[in-house]
Amino acid sequence: GPCCYRVGDDVAEAFRPLWEAKGEPPLSGDGAGRWRLDLLLANRRWLVSAGLREARIVSSGLCTACRTALFFSHRRSGGRTGRCGAFVWLAGGRT
Repeated sequence: GPCCYRVGDDVAEAFRPLWEAKGEPPLSGDGAGRWRLDLLLANRRWLVSAGLREARIVSSGLCTACRTALFFSHRRSGGRTGRCGAFVWLAGGRT
């Protein structure tokens, strides 16, 4: 989630050009070359820019790093974790 997903300057710089033309990038400074990246917002923007109506996008809004009782988090556990999966589909072929 955006509360826990920290990245370095290299990843932040890769995201910045993709979003500056469309508004604020899904990044917030965390100090000394560290950034919080909002992947939920970034993915939502990508889907909308690909033609999907925003009203058709559903997200749990749950952070895997914060909700360790529900999810495995590779980053949170330093690689000592189980497996986790995610899926995306188009229902009925509508956007």
